[in-house]
Amino acid sequence: MTCARIAILALAAWSALAATTISDVIYTPSGVLFSGRMTYRLSRPITTAGGISVQPVTESIVIANGVLGVALEPNIGAQPENTWYSVQFIATNGVSFQQTWVVPTSGTVVKLHQVIRSAGPSTASSFAPWQLQRSGAENGQALVWTEGGWAPRPFPSAGIGVGAGVFEKVMADPVASIVIGAAEHGWSTANIVIECYDQTGQRVETAREVVDIATRAVTISFVPNLAGRCWLRSGLAGRTVGIAVTAQASVSWPNVGAELGGGAVLWRIYDQTGARVEPGQAGIDAAGTFTAAFSGAFTGRVVLVAQ
Repeated sequence: MTCARIAILALAAWSALAATTISDVIYTPSGVLFSGRMTYRLSRPITTAGGISVQPVTESIVIANGVLGVALEPNIGAQPENTWYSVQFIATNGVSFQQTWVVPTSGTVVKLHQVIRSAGPSTASSFAPWQLQRSGAENGQALVWTEGGWAPRPFPSAGIGVGAGVFEKVMADPVASIVIGAAEHGWSTANIVIECYDQTGQRVETAREVVDIATRAVTISFVPNLAGRCWLRSGLAGRTVGIAVTAQASVSWPNVGAELGGGAVLWRIYDQTGARVEPGQAGIDAAGTFTAAFSGAFTGRVVLVAQ
């Protein structure tokens, strides 16, 4: 589901925002034309050379018969430097493989070999624990990131707030699932964005995320078990509108772009249980009409948030 940065423009107008189109024919490692889903995510927030702010939110497209076509904001020349797109291909037969992309600014279509890299640039450095100075830390404290930088704080053994609008749940030992009640995360909305990380700081895909619409309790499942942390944040950063969908294969929502101020829009789609749903196709055209297509008759809700 495309939700990192969606301007109220037709796909043909992406070039006006300096996006680069990657188009090619792609095969599985066994040489078969790829059909399935491609997901991609920027390694960190950037501001492109054209001044466009892009956030690291997981997006996806559907690929049929090997035909790849996607428009991405160029991260070459962006600030900060040393960023990349993590790309995963998941075929309909279950085969999956990963790539790392670095996207240039280009007014013409580029091929896959022009963006693919063997690995993402690394900005990490290694050090031994004894090299760390105390710097005011007390027994039982750890380094925790705050808006002012890294600072010693009590080691989090349970959910703690990590910033405005963000809630963190720490799993010190591997678990199959966690449940975070509304009294714990403190939000009055069921529109919640979830990101989880392992103990090395690498983002991991959850097996299932369910937000109970009635109680607002969040259940997150992992395969395999996960030790690390999950960040929850309210999806109500801007004006929000929603519609209910009953047994429909597609939905069309005219003029929603204007309702949300004509800017960028994030969307979330949930089924009747509160679980996130990925549509086959979704987007907003130049007239501000949102459309989404599903693999079958869908019942649930569509939530759009102005960014």
